[in-house]
Amino acid sequence: MEHRDWGRIQQIYHSALQLTPAERTAFVSNECGDDAALAKEVNELLSADEPSSGLLESPAFEMGLKLISRSTEANNIVGTTIAERYVVEKELGKGGMGTVFLARDLQLSGRLVVIKILIDAWFKDPDALTRFEREVHALTLIDQHPNVVSVYDAGELNDGKPYVVMQYIDGATLRTEIPSKGMDLNRAASILKQIGAALGHIHDKGILHRDLKPENIMVQTLSDGTELVKILDFGIAKIKDSVIASMDTNVPIGTEAYMSPEQRDGKNLTPASDVYAMAVIAYELVTGGRPQNSTGAPRRRGLSHKAEEIILRGLSLKPADRYRSAKQFGEDLHNALLEESAVGMNWLKAAAAVLIVALLSFGAYKYLSNRPAALPPRQGFDYWLMVQPTRDEKPYRDPIKSSGKDETFANGDKFQLNVLSRQSGYLYVFHERPPATDNAGFTMIYPQKRTNDASASIGANQTFQSDWLTFTGPPGTENFWIVASVSRVDELEAVKNQALTDPQAGLTDQNVTAVKEFFRTSQASVDVSVRRFEARQEATVLANSNLVLTLAQFKHR
Repeated sequence: MEHRDWGRIQQIYHSALQLTPAERTAFVSNECGDDAALAKEVNELLSADEPSSGLLESPAFEMGLKLISRSTEANNIVGTTIAERYVVEKELGKGGMGTVFLARDLQLSGRLVVIKILIDAWFKDPDALTRFEREVHALTLIDQHPNVVSVYDAGELNDGKPYVVMQYIDGATLRTEIPSKGMDLNRAASILKQIGAALGHIHDKGILHRDLKPENIMVQTLSDGTELVKILDFGIAKIKDSVIASMDTNVPIGTEAYMSPEQRDGKNLTPASDVYAMAVIAYELVTGGRPQNSTGAPRRRGLSHKAEEIILRGLSLKPADRYRSAKQFGEDLHNALLEESAVGMNWLKAAAAVLIVALLSFGAYKYLSNRPAALPPRQGFDYWLMVQPTRDEKPYRDPIKSSGKDETFANGDKFQLNVLSRQSGYLYVFHERPPATDNAGFTMIYPQKRTNDASASIGANQTFQSDWLTFTGPPGTENFWIVASVSRVDELEAVKNQALTDPQAGLTDQNVTAVKEFFRTSQASVDVSVRRFEARQEATVLANSNLVLTLAQFKHR
């Protein structure tokens, strides 16, 4: 293998990732000039960069393994047992580094795990294998923390390919959990405290993450309802005294919106660089948007001046002006957000008491006894589709977010429905495919056996994310019937129980007829408003009713 300037390769590669596919070719050509070998290295990395979902959105150890792997060929190991311990159940996806599988650990009561396997290209190179093995060992140093994804095991297949066994996280990325107007402050406080604790642990091990963003943070809801944060993707992490430190220069790699000024400039990085990224996330959690500059305070009703100051300190242009400890940053911000939340609640109680006194003083008794019944609180949800365009059955550009307003997608494109519940209650989602596509044309996709113990319940600001599906068949629309309710819907609970008995969650003809009749009568009795927001490509559905439903449609040709 010819020795290359890996620092330069990383710099061009990560800069190109920020561009659209149409812009990348010209950019790479301009950056590489007459160095055809350099251009070839970068283009091969870009062509191998296939996006995936959930835990796979940003595969751990990605960059280090991309440097020693170019192939995205599938490893045909589904159904086999690795190391007489891990039974491989299915392929989850591919990344530039290799293939990722879901498996069960026979030694630990069938616990689900994720196995990532380095594929054919370059795995026989002694230097590449040494880097891989030593880096896996180094990265295991950071997994002894509840808020960091765990690495369980590593080894080699019979043919010599290395693999890593990691924790399977049944949750959603923080990105899908951020409402457009900001997150509940109590919830944001808990999440930020956990992020700070995890970063503090990582930094204590001599590791900088360098690509902290909502997509690289998972939120898992435990059985008791508490939320557990997990940081993942250490693909471009910088490890002190690492075996690949010699090829890990201070090039500006990462995600532009979350990069500190010194990271953009390619200067020496410290834990304060990760603190900056965490501050951007904090700003986003409390406002729903990212900061436009480092001096613009996060504005939100109920957010204290103290919390604003803490976030702005984290966004300081100079590393020395930020928190030196990510853990302390998270704890201080947690306390400031909780204090303000309590102050706000006390203010509301006081205001309510004053209002009651005023009403009583003006004869409120007569008013209260004769007033009409109040409308139910405004209920609703947001929904959007993530679409992965494909060409020759392979992803060929970045995923597209759509509210279904104007876009028409192509057969073969993959898609994933997301529904964000605005309040706690019950959610029912049905998928109706275009006619003549297959026998399972009408299915229930929430709830299912593997989600929430088959319960239709859902928490406030919780997002449901469907499996990846594919546009197929004649031109038409993919229909999603979405129903949200403050209480269980008996008609849909009966249908759910039948759907759970079908391997594909399909409905019988009789139940399809009953469900459609329910939809028809409910639509006639509920006044629903649907708004599509072009900037964030999401649709919001609201109604002054205990039950809200809509038909979300996405066209394909």
